[in-house]
Amino acid sequence: MFYFLKVDGEVAGYLKLDVDDAQNEEVDPNGLEIERFYLRKSFQHRGLGKQLFEFAEEKGREWSKSVLWLGVWEHNENAKNFYASRGLTRFSEHVFVLGDDRQTDFLLKKALV
Repeated sequence: MFYFLKVDGEVAGYLKLDVDDAQNEEVDPNGLEIERFYLRKSFQHRGLGKQLFEFAEEKGREWSKSVLWLGVWEHNENAKNFYASRGLTRFSEHVFVLGDDRQTDFLLKKALV
């Protein structure tokens, strides 16, 4: 499910939440995956990322999910720092091939109980 964050009628960012069989990894059968989390550059550093993340947490609790998780590219320091500030911790990794390059996503999670 996609959710959009608008500021003055303009899309500032969005996220995509997956549950049940829509999750990309078998992390937790009662988990909530944030598959996509984007905030346009011109809207960053305004507290909107925090607002969007808190919305995802609220949805997880509303849907009685026990854990929130996501994957983040190993070299995306800004995103890793943001997620750490939101209480997510690394528990695994996912290696995939993009073109001819092997890429690694770190898998992060946070309990919602």
